[in-house]
Amino acid sequence: LGTAGLIGKNAWVEEKGYFDGTSIRLLVNPDKAATSANLIVKDADGKEVAKKKIELASKAIDWSGKGKDGEVLKACLYSFSAESLKDGKSIGENVVEAYSKITEVTFADKKTLLTLAGGQTVLLDKIKGQRANS
Repeated sequence: LGTAGLIGKNAWVEEKGYFDGTSIRLLVNPDKAATSANLIVKDADGKEVAKKKIELASKAIDWSGKGKDGEVLKACLYSFSAESLKDGKSIGENVVEAYSKITEVTFADKKTLLTLAGGQTVLLDKIKGQRANS
């Protein structure tokens, strides 16, 4: 598959995810010692806008874009983390990786750069996986 064939696909990256009104597929990895976990969502300014309990057995979840008040949030780049808890006490947070739509492929200095929805650019070798739009 040539790199141009990546346009329109969803790339699995350790980056913020762009919410445009459609759900974002997230890959979560709570601490193995956790007895419960929460998904924490922060906006582009770093403000926590959502917190949702997640199942420990879940590896992939779809975030619908709802904030703390249950209302759908605006289109924006959001960062995600999984807060792990043991007996109700936080034992740390792990970065949650997101699938983001590839909108452009460019070449610069012998490197392949992918532009993601929301304007982020990442090197091709930072992509951990890809999938077709769902």
